[in-house]
Amino acid sequence: MRSTTLLAHLWRVSILAVALLALPQLASAQLPLETKSLRIQAQTGSNSVTLTTPAAVTSYSITLPGALVPGNGPGAFMYTNDATGGLSWTNFPTAAGWSVRWDGTNVVWFDPNGADNPNWSLNGNAIAAAGRLGTTTAAGSINIVTGLTGLTRMTVEANGDINIATDAANGGNVTIGNDNAVNVNGTTIGITGATTVTGATTVTGVTNINTTGTAATTIGATGSSITTVGSLGHTGTSSFTGAVTLAGATSPLVANTGAGDIGDVLVSAGGTATPEWQDLNQALGIRKAGKITVTAATNIDVTTVTGLTASDAIIVTVEGAAGVAASVFSRNVGTGAFNVRFSGEYTGEMNYMVIKVY
Repeated sequence: MRSTTLLAHLWRVSILAVALLALPQLASAQLPLETKSLRIQAQTGSNSVTLTTPAAVTSYSITLPGALVPGNGPGAFMYTNDATGGLSWTNFPTAAGWSVRWDGTNVVWFDPNGADNPNWSLNGNAIAAAGRLGTTTAAGSINIVTGLTGLTRMTVEANGDINIATDAANGGNVTIGNDNAVNVNGTTIGITGATTVTGATTVTGVTNINTTGTAATTIGATGSSITTVGSLGHTGTSSFTGAVTLAGATSPLVANTGAGDIGDVLVSAGGTATPEWQDLNQALGIRKAGKITVTAATNIDVTTVTGLTASDAIIVTVEGAAGVAASVFSRNVGTGAFNVRFSGEYTGEMNYMVIKVY
């Protein structure tokens, strides 16, 4: 019995020794052997790469890429290039600040300020053709904001209207350099509120500058000039302080669509009508004046006095006949004629003048 017991103890010791000898091999196998996470660690340091199979995937294979092909960059990173788990290398760019994007097939690097940048850069883009900044949908506006609180300074509406600081609290000065040309294509420029245009301003074509409300609008400054090439339309009352100069030999003063004839004067037609050009006689109220030769007559008719009225003043005088007087005997408003009678038979020149009574 004792010898049997001794042999049994020696057998247990042998099995324990074999197990202890196998421990280093088991430790180097990093049990458990079946895992869903693979960790690749450098021989020195703590740098490592962990590849993990998603929990929902029951069968997944990861294909490691070959050796990195040397490139211009100081380093590289690995990315999945397809849905089957294939991996590829990409070199870092040599320039600082470059960005990475997916072009649908590969990972590519691009210069944020270069022509191949699909986005606008804060430092500007070196574009080769005209670019577009804005929206491509029917709804929505673009607001340009500044300041710590992001106040809206300018809005481009969906319909194309451009509003610059429509909120008085967010408004500011709009300055256009005096060496730059400003082209406004259209027929109407609406100006609301007090507006001052300082310096020389040139308006080409037909342009209406309108104001709404009672606020004053000042165009020009002391010593400045406004030059228009074409027609300048104005609706409302214009006030001029200083001289109004019609420069050049071909600058007529046009009133009521006409410039008048030589010797005409501009006459007011009242507070609600446009002034008109009239010859001097018409402006003075002389409807008609003239001289008639009379031969051995006691009366004579003067005809075709345009606009003759019952209240018009008619003056007649005679020349070369002492003791003969002339007077108006009757008038016919409808025909524009009046009859003059002499105090005796008269031969000579009779002068007459019909004056309008206002």
